[in-house]
Amino acid sequence: MNFISWIKNRKKLLSKKIIINNVNNKALWENITIFEKVDSTNEIAKLDAKNDTKEIKVYLSEMQKSGKGRLGSSWEASKYKNIILSILLNNVNSKNIKLMPFIAGLSVYKAIQNLKLDNIKLKWPNDILLNKKKLCGILCESVCLDNETRVAVGIGINVNQKDFRGELKEKATSLLLETGKEYKREEIIANILNNLEKYMLIDNYNLMEEYKSNCISIGAEIDFIRENKLCRGKIIDISYEGEIIVQSKEKILKISSINRVKQYIR
Repeated sequence: MNFISWIKNRKKLLSKKIIINNVNNKALWENITIFEKVDSTNEIAKLDAKNDTKEIKVYLSEMQKSGKGRLGSSWEASKYKNIILSILLNNVNSKNIKLMPFIAGLSVYKAIQNLKLDNIKLKWPNDILLNKKKLCGILCESVCLDNETRVAVGIGINVNQKDFRGELKEKATSLLLETGKEYKREEIIANILNNLEKYMLIDNYNLMEEYKSNCISIGAEIDFIRENKLCRGKIIDISYEGEIIVQSKEKILKISSINRVKQYIR
Protein backbone atom coordinates (compact mmCIF):
# COMPACT_ATOMS: atom_id res chain seq x y z
CA MET A 1 0.00 0.00 0.00
CA ASN A 2 1.45 3.39 -0.97
CA PHE A 3 1.37 6.50 1.20
CA ILE A 4 -1.58 8.13 -0.61
CA SER A 5 -3.69 4.96 -0.23
CA TRP A 6 -2.75 4.78 3.45
CA ILE A 7 -3.89 8.40 3.99
CA LYS A 8 -7.20 7.74 2.20
CA ASN A 9 -7.85 4.68 4.33
CA ARG A 10 -7.02 6.56 7.53
CA LYS A 11 -9.73 9.06 6.63
CA LYS A 12 -12.25 6.24 6.36
CA LEU A 13 -11.48 4.87 9.83
CA LEU A 14 -13.95 5.38 12.63
CA SER A 15 -13.13 8.32 14.88
CA LYS A 16 -12.76 7.75 18.61
CA LYS A 17 -13.00 11.51 19.15
CA ILE A 18 -16.43 11.75 17.48
CA ILE A 19 -17.73 8.78 19.49
CA ILE A 20 -16.54 10.27 22.80
CA ASN A 21 -18.03 13.65 21.89
CA ASN A 22 -21.45 12.01 21.44
CA VAL A 23 -21.63 9.84 24.57
CA ASN A 24 -23.23 11.16 27.75
CA ASN A 25 -20.74 9.59 30.17
CA LYS A 26 -17.34 10.27 28.64
CA ALA A 27 -15.35 8.78 31.54
CA LEU A 28 -17.28 5.48 31.32
CA TRP A 29 -16.59 4.92 27.61
CA GLU A 30 -13.13 6.44 27.21
CA ASN A 31 -11.35 3.09 26.68
CA ILE A 32 -12.00 2.66 22.97
CA THR A 33 -9.66 0.75 20.64
CA ILE A 34 -10.18 0.86 16.87
CA PHE A 35 -8.61 -1.75 14.57
CA GLU A 36 -8.45 -1.90 10.79
CA LYS A 37 -8.78 -5.70 10.70
CA VAL A 38 -9.10 -8.47 13.30
CA ASP A 39 -10.25 -12.07 13.42
CA SER A 40 -13.00 -11.21 15.92
CA THR A 41 -13.56 -8.27 18.26
CA ASN A 42 -15.35 -10.60 20.70
CA GLU A 43 -12.30 -12.88 20.84
CA ILE A 44 -10.10 -9.88 21.65
CA ALA A 45 -12.55 -8.80 24.36
CA LYS A 46 -12.60 -12.30 25.89
CA LEU A 47 -8.80 -12.46 25.95
CA ASP A 48 -8.69 -9.05 27.60
CA ALA A 49 -11.28 -10.22 30.14
CA LYS A 50 -8.70 -12.59 31.59
CA ASN A 51 -6.43 -9.67 32.51
CA ASP A 52 -6.73 -7.90 35.82
CA THR A 53 -8.77 -4.94 34.62
CA LYS A 54 -11.81 -3.24 36.12
CA GLU A 55 -12.43 -0.90 33.19
CA ILE A 56 -15.20 -1.11 30.63
CA LYS A 57 -13.56 -1.46 27.23
CA VAL A 58 -14.86 -0.91 23.72
CA TYR A 59 -13.36 -2.60 20.65
CA LEU A 60 -14.18 -1.58 17.08
CA SER A 61 -12.88 -2.92 13.80
CA GLU A 62 -13.34 -1.93 10.20
CA MET A 63 -13.24 -5.58 9.20
CA GLN A 64 -13.16 -8.99 10.85
CA LYS A 65 -12.31 -12.34 9.29
CA SER A 66 -14.07 -14.69 11.71
CA GLY A 67 -17.22 -12.88 12.76
CA LYS A 68 -20.00 -15.05 14.08
CA GLY A 69 -23.51 -14.66 15.38
CA ARG A 70 -25.74 -16.52 17.80
CA LEU A 71 -25.68 -20.33 17.41
CA GLY A 72 -22.54 -20.14 15.26
CA SER A 73 -23.92 -18.28 12.22
CA SER A 74 -21.44 -16.26 10.12
CA TRP A 75 -21.46 -12.48 9.69
CA GLU A 76 -20.36 -10.70 6.51
CA ALA A 77 -19.20 -7.08 6.63
CA SER A 78 -17.54 -4.81 4.06
CA LYS A 79 -14.55 -2.74 5.16
CA TYR A 80 -15.16 0.87 6.31
CA LYS A 81 -18.92 0.44 5.87
CA ASN A 82 -20.41 -1.15 8.98
CA ILE A 83 -20.29 -1.33 12.76
CA ILE A 84 -18.25 -4.20 14.20
CA LEU A 85 -18.32 -3.60 17.93
CA SER A 86 -17.57 -5.48 21.13
CA ILE A 87 -17.96 -4.15 24.66
CA LEU A 88 -16.24 -5.77 27.63
CA LEU A 89 -18.30 -5.37 30.80
CA ASN A 90 -16.71 -6.29 34.12
CA ASN A 91 -18.15 -7.67 37.34
CA VAL A 92 -21.56 -8.35 35.79
CA ASN A 93 -24.14 -9.69 38.24
CA SER A 94 -26.09 -12.87 37.57
CA LYS A 95 -29.29 -10.99 36.69
CA ASN A 96 -27.62 -8.99 33.97
CA ILE A 97 -25.75 -11.98 32.53
CA LYS A 98 -29.02 -13.75 31.74
CA LEU A 99 -30.64 -10.59 30.42
CA MET A 100 -27.62 -9.21 28.56
CA PRO A 101 -28.89 -10.30 25.10
CA PHE A 102 -32.09 -8.34 25.79
CA ILE A 103 -30.26 -5.32 27.22
CA ALA A 104 -28.03 -5.26 24.14
CA GLY A 105 -30.89 -5.89 21.72
CA LEU A 106 -33.01 -3.10 23.16
CA SER A 107 -30.01 -0.73 23.20
CA VAL A 108 -29.35 -1.28 19.48
CA TYR A 109 -33.03 -1.23 18.55
CA LYS A 110 -33.54 2.15 20.23
CA ALA A 111 -30.39 3.54 18.54
CA ILE A 112 -31.67 2.50 15.10
CA GLN A 113 -35.19 3.69 15.91
CA ASN A 114 -33.67 7.08 16.68
CA LEU A 115 -32.84 7.40 12.96
CA LYS A 116 -36.58 7.84 12.30
CA LEU A 117 -36.92 4.84 9.99
CA ASP A 118 -40.09 2.83 9.34
CA ASN A 119 -40.42 -0.95 9.56
CA ILE A 120 -37.73 -1.53 12.20
CA LYS A 121 -38.54 -4.61 14.27
CA LEU A 122 -36.99 -6.28 17.32
CA LYS A 123 -37.16 -10.07 17.08
CA TRP A 124 -36.54 -12.37 20.06
CA PRO A 125 -33.99 -12.66 21.43
CA ASN A 126 -31.94 -9.85 19.91
CA ASP A 127 -32.17 -9.59 16.12
CA ILE A 128 -32.97 -6.23 14.53
CA LEU A 129 -34.97 -6.44 11.29
CA LEU A 130 -35.52 -3.69 8.74
CA ASN A 131 -38.23 -4.34 6.15
CA LYS A 132 -38.22 -8.01 7.28
CA LYS A 133 -34.48 -8.48 6.59
CA LYS A 134 -31.72 -8.82 9.15
CA LEU A 135 -29.91 -5.58 9.90
CA CYS A 136 -28.06 -6.48 13.08
CA GLY A 137 -26.77 -9.49 14.96
CA ILE A 138 -25.72 -9.67 18.62
CA LEU A 139 -23.63 -12.25 20.46
CA CYS A 140 -23.04 -12.13 24.23
CA GLU A 141 -20.29 -14.36 25.66
CA SER A 142 -19.25 -14.61 29.30
CA VAL A 143 -15.84 -15.22 30.86
CA CYS A 144 -15.91 -16.55 34.42
CA LEU A 145 -13.03 -15.60 36.72
CA ASP A 146 -12.46 -16.45 40.39
CA ASN A 147 -14.59 -13.68 41.91
CA GLU A 148 -16.51 -12.18 39.01
CA THR A 149 -18.00 -12.70 35.59
CA ARG A 150 -17.13 -10.54 32.61
CA VAL A 151 -19.24 -10.34 29.45
CA ALA A 152 -18.21 -9.58 25.87
CA VAL A 153 -21.15 -8.02 24.04
CA GLY A 154 -20.59 -8.37 20.29
CA ILE A 155 -22.69 -6.24 17.95
CA GLY A 156 -22.64 -6.22 14.14
CA ILE A 157 -24.75 -3.69 12.23
CA ASN A 158 -24.98 -3.34 8.45
CA VAL A 159 -24.81 0.42 7.95
CA ASN A 160 -23.40 1.56 4.60
CA GLN A 161 -22.90 -1.83 2.92
CA LYS A 162 -24.01 -1.80 -0.74
CA ASP A 163 -24.54 -5.52 -1.41
CA PHE A 164 -24.44 -9.03 0.02
CA ARG A 165 -23.29 -12.30 -1.48
CA GLY A 166 -25.06 -15.63 -1.92
CA GLU A 167 -28.00 -16.49 0.29
CA LEU A 168 -27.44 -13.33 2.36
CA LYS A 169 -28.93 -11.30 -0.53
CA GLU A 170 -32.36 -12.56 0.48
CA LYS A 171 -31.85 -12.46 4.25
CA ALA A 172 -29.72 -9.41 5.09
CA THR A 173 -29.92 -5.69 4.45
CA SER A 174 -28.26 -2.42 5.43
CA LEU A 175 -29.38 1.09 6.30
CA LEU A 176 -27.98 2.29 2.97
CA LEU A 177 -29.81 -0.35 0.92
CA GLU A 178 -33.15 0.42 2.57
CA THR A 179 -32.94 4.22 2.60
CA GLY A 180 -30.45 5.20 -0.11
CA LYS A 181 -28.55 7.29 2.48
CA GLU A 182 -25.17 6.89 4.15
CA TYR A 183 -25.04 7.22 7.93
CA LYS A 184 -22.42 8.44 10.39
CA ARG A 185 -21.42 5.29 12.19
CA GLU A 186 -19.88 7.09 15.17
CA GLU A 187 -23.22 8.67 16.13
CA ILE A 188 -24.98 5.28 16.04
CA ILE A 189 -22.21 3.73 18.18
CA ALA A 190 -22.43 6.54 20.76
CA ASN A 191 -26.21 6.13 20.92
CA ILE A 192 -25.83 2.38 21.55
CA LEU A 193 -23.38 3.02 24.40
CA ASN A 194 -25.72 5.60 25.96
CA ASN A 195 -28.62 3.16 25.76
CA LEU A 196 -26.55 0.30 27.17
CA GLU A 197 -25.64 2.37 30.21
CA LYS A 198 -29.32 3.19 30.75
CA TYR A 199 -30.66 -0.36 30.40
CA MET A 200 -27.92 -1.89 32.57
CA LEU A 201 -29.25 0.14 35.48
CA ILE A 202 -33.00 -0.51 35.32
CA ASP A 203 -34.78 -3.41 37.04
CA ASN A 204 -35.87 -6.64 35.37
CA TYR A 205 -39.55 -5.75 35.28
CA ASN A 206 -39.19 -2.40 33.53
CA LEU A 207 -36.50 -3.72 31.20
CA MET A 208 -38.58 -6.65 29.97
CA GLU A 209 -41.79 -4.62 29.81
CA GLU A 210 -40.08 -2.18 27.46
CA TYR A 211 -38.52 -5.05 25.55
CA LYS A 212 -41.87 -6.81 25.09
CA SER A 213 -43.59 -3.61 23.95
CA ASN A 214 -41.09 -3.40 21.06
CA CYS A 215 -40.76 -7.12 20.20
CA ILE A 216 -42.69 -8.59 17.26
CA SER A 217 -42.19 -12.21 18.32
CA ILE A 218 -45.20 -12.39 20.64
CA GLY A 219 -47.93 -14.05 18.60
CA ALA A 220 -45.47 -15.76 16.24
CA GLU A 221 -45.67 -19.46 15.43
CA ILE A 222 -42.40 -21.33 15.90
CA ASP A 223 -40.79 -24.68 15.33
CA PHE A 224 -38.50 -25.90 18.11
CA ILE A 225 -36.76 -29.05 19.32
CA ARG A 226 -38.05 -30.61 22.55
CA GLU A 227 -36.76 -33.95 23.84
CA ASN A 228 -35.28 -34.66 20.39
CA LYS A 229 -38.62 -34.07 18.67
CA LEU A 230 -39.65 -31.28 16.32
CA CYS A 231 -42.55 -29.38 17.88
CA ARG A 232 -44.67 -26.38 16.93
CA GLY A 233 -46.24 -23.74 19.11
CA LYS A 234 -47.19 -20.09 19.46
CA ILE A 235 -45.33 -17.49 21.52
CA ILE A 236 -47.84 -16.06 23.98
CA ASP A 237 -45.49 -14.06 26.22
CA ILE A 238 -41.87 -13.45 27.28
CA SER A 239 -40.84 -14.01 30.90
CA TYR A 240 -38.92 -11.51 33.02
CA GLU A 241 -35.92 -13.83 32.69
CA GLY A 242 -36.09 -13.55 28.89
CA GLU A 243 -37.59 -16.95 28.05
CA ILE A 244 -40.36 -17.19 25.49
CA ILE A 245 -43.57 -18.74 26.82
CA VAL A 246 -44.93 -21.05 24.16
CA GLN A 247 -48.37 -22.65 23.86
CA SER A 248 -48.02 -26.01 22.14
CA LYS A 249 -50.69 -28.65 21.61
CA GLU A 250 -49.77 -30.47 24.80
CA LYS A 251 -48.81 -27.73 27.27
CA ILE A 252 -47.30 -24.32 27.94
CA LEU A 253 -43.49 -24.30 27.83
CA LYS A 254 -40.67 -21.90 28.60
CA ILE A 255 -37.82 -21.82 26.07
CA SER A 256 -34.54 -19.97 26.60
CA SER A 257 -32.56 -18.15 23.92
CA ILE A 258 -29.89 -20.88 23.80
CA ASN A 259 -32.35 -23.21 22.05
CA ARG A 260 -32.58 -23.26 18.27
CA VAL A 261 -35.94 -21.79 17.32
CA LYS A 262 -37.32 -20.93 13.90
CA GLN A 263 -39.95 -18.20 13.93
CA TYR A 264 -42.75 -17.68 11.46
CA ILE A 265 -43.92 -14.11 11.93
CA ARG A 266 -47.57 -13.77 10.94
